[in-house]
Order: sequence, then structure tokens, then C-alpha cells
Amino acid sequence: MSSFFPCIRPIRFLASIKQYHHAYSTTAQHPLTPSLKILFCSKHFSEGKPWEPLANTTFRPHHIRTCTAADLHQTLSTWRPDVLVPWWHTIDHHLLDRASSLTLIHQFGVGLDNVDVPAATRNGIWVTRLPANGTGNADTVAEHAVLLMLALSRRLPLAVQVVRNGGPFGQPYGMGMIEKTVCIVGLGDIGRALASRLSTWRMRITAVRHRPELGTPPELRDAIDIVYPTSELHRAIAEADYVVSAVKYDRARNRRLFDAAAFKAMKPGAIFVNVARGGLVDEEALADALETGSVGGAGLDVFEREPLDTRSRLLALSNVIATPHSAGVTDSFYEMGARVFAENVARFARGEMVKYAVNRPETPRKALREMGEEDDAVVLSIND
Repeated sequence: MSSFFPCIRPIRFLASIKQYHHAYSTTAQHPLTPSLKILFCSKHFSEGKPWEPLANTTFRPHHIRTCTAADLHQTLSTWRPDVLVPWWHTIDHHLLDRASSLTLIHQFGVGLDNVDVPAATRNGIWVTRLPANGTGNADTVAEHAVLLMLALSRRLPLAVQVVRNGGPFGQPYGMGMIEKTVCIVGLGDIGRALASRLSTWRMRITAVRHRPELGTPPELRDAIDIVYPTSELHRAIAEADYVVSAVKYDRARNRRLFDAAAFKAMKPGAIFVNVARGGLVDEEALADALETGSVGGAGLDVFEREPLDTRSRLLALSNVIATPHSAGVTDSFYEMGARVFAENVARFARGEMVKYAVNRPETPRKALREMGEEDDAVVLSIND
């Protein structure tokens, strides 16, 4: 047997090389991809994960530069990038009206609520993003939602404190998730990823979606009990032990969807989790509901204003677990998202229509050619 194993190692090595080549063949190895200048409006993806190393691997042959909010305007005028990655920074019309070199704004993520898309369109700048599905984002955000549900159910912060304080074991009294009802508000990529995970936990799953005519996603027909329209949100959440907000935020359509009336409609003591956007929640109304006990606990990864004011009433409540918009900040999203980002930028560099675009300028600074419907070039639909 020992003579067999040396033969395996080269095979495994060659397989890994083949996998590496496939991952980067559409970007680094493509002979027809011109190089672009890409400016990231942050120094790091997260602490310890800078953008620059990607320039030598996934983002080849493009030139990468990073900046802070303080030096963004100067970098735009002196370095004159082709592509801007907003990350957390607000890209408003004042900036866009002066950024004459920009031809593409490409978010490294799903959310574009910090980008003035109409102003970009008016200036002939394409705007696109990453999809949640296929980049690790939807999966890791769904994992984070489960984390918050579990931590609140089992009163994790208090349990940790009991041990640290030398308190008696066998407490605190928690709540099991088995045979409970969870209502997932939003059946986009994150909502579906969450339903898929909870479907094996012997939970009853209901959902609310903006387009109820789409019904239950085929892969979840055995998992989701019923799908309600948004107009019946209060009815849906009234029967749930857990309400998870995973809906796409649209300020004109669903700002403060979860208001005082919604929290009053929830089952007394139910747990509320938000991994979508902070603007969906009336935070003062939520604090009131938590203080009175009509809502049993809240797990919040997003807030209307970020970072959250440290004087917020929510942070003073023991039945709140707050995290710093970190649900998708994982190695999975960093690596998988970078590949999808690089492939899309490569398309743009070659003059091909970008995927996942949210606008279509009438007079674009860079004309793009359509690649056919089967190529899924432009996605404009609301993913609820």
C-alpha cells in the first residue's frame, strides 16, 4: 500500500492547480482583458484583510488602489480611476458630478442604498453589485441569522456571565427552537438560504414576500408551510415565535416596515431578528416593545444609522444582541465574492454588458454590447 500513496499526491496537486486555473481563467488569464484602474473606498475588506493582495491574484491584470473617505475626492481627481467600489462610503451626486473618469460603480456586496444611482445614470456611469447567491453572502448572512436566533433563545450573554460570575449552574432557563414557528420576511437569496437551513430543525416555516404570486420557491415547497403577501404581514407575524427580516430594502416602499403596529401584532415574547437593512425598522418602536416585553428579544446586525449611536436605547437592553453589520463579513464572501467581482469587471473591461446592473444610462461613458438573454447580463428585478 505504501507504494500507492506517492502516486496520489501528484494527482491531487494537479487537480488543485486545475481548480485554481479555472477560478481565475476568466480574469487573470484572459488575453483580451484590458487593465482598468479600480479604486476601493476603504483600506480593508475587514481588519486583517486588505484589498491589495487580490491585485496579484484574482484582480489581475487590473490596477488596485485604496483610499479613505477623507482622501476620496483627491484620489478621484489625481488617480482618475475607471471603476469605483463604494463599500461603506456614501457616493452622492456632488461626488458623481465631478468624477469625470468613472465609467462603472461596482459594489463589493449587495446593497446600493449608499449610492445615488439616478445621479450615476445621469452622468453615464454604470452601476452594478454582487448577487447574494453564489458569492457566499446569502449563506453567511443566513448563518448569522441562525446565530442570533440561537443566542437569544438560549440567553447566551447571560449564560456566559453566570459562569464568569461563579453563579449556580443550570441556568438561565432558555427556549428551544424545535417545533417553533419562524416567519421569514423576504424570500430573496438570504431568506431562501435561511429557510433551507431551518427546514431540518423541525420548525414550522412561514414567509412573507413582496411578490406573493411567485409562491414558494420550488426547492422549498416541502419546507415552507405558507407564503403571505406583504399586505398580510401582521397576520403572518402574529403566529410566529421568531420573525426574521431578510427583505430587500426600498426606502419608498418599505421604510420602517416594522413599526409600532407590527411589533404590537407579534406574538408576546417572540424574538425579532434583522439581517437586512436598518431602515426597515422603527428603532424607537422596537425599543418600546422590548422594554414592555411584548417583544421578547431582538438580534440586530443592521441599523438605520451606522455605526449605531452608543447612547441608543437598544444597547441598554439586556434582551438585545447587536452586531456591527458583520453578517456577511467572512472568508467565504471575501474569496467567492472576489471571484465574481473580478469576472464581472473583466466583462466590463472587454466592453461586454455587466451582470447584476441596476441602471442603464442613455448616454453611457462606456458603451457595452449585449451578450444575449441566456447570459443573464442585466438584473433589474426586486429580489424580495
